[in-house]
Amino acid sequence: MPILDRKFLVWAGATTLAILDCFLFAYLARGRALEILTRLATGWIRHLHETAPLTTWDWTSIGVAFLVLIVLLAACQWMAHSRLRTKWGWRWTSQFIAALFLIMGAGGAASLVIHHISYFFREPIFYFDDVWDSTRNISNARQLITALRIYASDHSGEYPEKLETLLKEEILDPGEPFENLTHGIMQKEMKIPWMVLGGLNDSAPGGLPILASPIPLHGSRYVMGYNDSSVMLVSPEKYHAAIAAWEAWLKENHKPRTTIPLR
Repeated sequence: MPILDRKFLVWAGATTLAILDCFLFAYLARGRALEILTRLATGWIRHLHETAPLTTWDWTSIGVAFLVLIVLLAACQWMAHSRLRTKWGWRWTSQFIAALFLIMGAGGAASLVIHHISYFFREPIFYFDDVWDSTRNISNARQLITALRIYASDHSGEYPEKLETLLKEEILDPGEPFENLTHGIMQKEMKIPWMVLGGLNDSAPGGLPILASPIPLHGSRYVMGYNDSSVMLVSPEKYHAAIAAWEAWLKENHKPRTTIPLR
């Protein structure tokens, strides 16, 4: 086979493989290929921005390392000069030591790259669609609050003692799984019960929280539902401020700090 034909086949095979890899990556990335590539290309900038101000220099350790390097260089030069019959220059020893450090550094870097690649597809970005799941969490929380307010309108403005009561009175659809509305969606489709705050009634201030996720579900943000039926994602600062406002209202109205259980 002519050399040109072999080169053409090699390039054609490499091109085909690259195209297939691109399609596979785009499929696994679930529409976030550009975001992933951007993070890979620029993530080190953010890392330096976060860690550089915290970096401190241990000049003692640096001095010791420098002395060890000089001793190692001198020892290698002496051994090479005494063992080899040819004249061995300092430049060769320096290059030899530099090559050793480069090999060790490359090996360490390669092991880290392999380690991170092995864990790369376990990252939440591949199995957790934050936009879709946050929309579902907000929608489910709003439906549950609406069900609570419907119950309150038939019971002198008071909310139920248990969320299961909403099913018994057929305010929630019996055909829909109970946990769909009473649980928040976490990563890997795991679920966690909402924290439904007690002590409130439908005449309490609308800005008080009535429902919240016990932990952040979307980055550092909590799902927070209010007594006016609004639901949003809030920062930890707003979350703790809302909980403090609820506790202050309970104290002002001489009510205990309770939550409404599932059953």
